[in-house]
Amino acid sequence: MKKLISFGIIGTIGFIVDSSILMYLVNIENMSIVLSRFISFPSAVFITWLLNRIFTFTTDNVKVKKFKEYVLYLLIQTIGAAINFSIFFVLIYLFEPLKTILIFPLAIGAICSLIFNFLVIKKKVYQYE
Repeated sequence: MKKLISFGIIGTIGFIVDSSILMYLVNIENMSIVLSRFISFPSAVFITWLLNRIFTFTTDNVKVKKFKEYVLYLLIQTIGAAINFSIFFVLIYLFEPLKTILIFPLAIGAICSLIFNFLVIKKKVYQYE
């Protein structure tokens, strides 16, 4: 449970990074929502990988090199992102008012992918039972 809480806290930091970049790009730089998400997401993944590596899953149990570890983490996060993005885009296209309050569909997508990411990363990257 401690690891899930740590993962959730770090996920919240990633959410802040993701949402801050998204809001900046959409509202200040007038970029499209889609392009902005494809910039904001990888930034958040990199930050969460570093923090999870240090705080959630200590490197003592990592049996792979850093590069391979990061690639596995990124791959799993990308699958989680597909879940996250799908929910995000379905919500903003089904419910027009959510396009003006992007934080809500962003949060719903993030929460839905959190459990998937945690369980798979714990098992496949850091090999905890």
